Amino acid sequence: AFSPGGSLLVAASESWLYFWDPAGQLLFSLDTGRSITSLAFATDGSRLYSGHTDGTVRGWQVP
Repeated sequence: AFSPGGSLLVAASESWLYFWDPAGQLLFSLDTGRSITSLAFATDGSRLYSGHTDGTVRGWQVP
């Protein structure tokens, strides 16, 4: 998922979130502890939401 302004790209693999800048530099990764099925940014780009296989949705503050 790209942030609304295009300044951040986030991808998921299994339970991990990976955050990249537009140049392709990995900024950091985060293990959510749950398998991820979907990602979406809030329209203002302040939060990232992840949907998980157990039916939960988690919100993450975007730096």
